[in-house]
Amino acid sequence: MNQLIQLDLTASNVATDRDAAVLAAFAQLPVGDSLAWTQAHDPLPLHEALMAQWGGQFAWTRQEQDGGNWALHLTRKPAGKSCCGCCGG
Repeated sequence: MNQLIQLDLTASNVATDRDAAVLAAFAQLPVGDSLAWTQAHDPLPLHEALMAQWGGQFAWTRQEQDGGNWALHLTRKPAGKSCCGCCGG
């Protein structure tokens, strides 16, 4: 269906809580659908957690914005892909 779900992560000030919310949302995400959100901390630890659980099952794009915020987009891919998802390929 290729649906884009916007996450509102403003309720938590703790990075680990926000990362847990993204991981939980991704676990429920159908193949082809995407999550999008903005966060104020570097998303590298979140990417590592995604790789540990779902390596190759997502496409990931991140863009640093003014003020040190990051705009992120995560799309669920079918299992069995060998790509890490970093380049969006």
